[in-house]
Amino acid sequence: MRFSFTADVTLMARLQPDHDAGLLRFQLNNFDSLETLTAEFPARLVGSELLDHLARWMAGHPHEFLAQAQNIRRVEA
Repeated sequence: MRFSFTADVTLMARLQPDHDAGLLRFQLNNFDSLETLTAEFPARLVGSELLDHLARWMAGHPHEFLAQAQNIRRVEA
């Protein structure tokens, strides 16, 4: 038997600065699937263009948010 339903899933984006290393770490929950994704960017790369890509991803549109990310880690829920 197959069931189909619409699930309510909460997205979360958290920004964590690492001042000593000059990095910004993004923790993203449930963007592509039920998972937690962390990615780091040099602080100089985080600006309007990168945040626009994040907004596109949140809205379900094509994006290049992770193109310049470092230390990408995915953990399934």
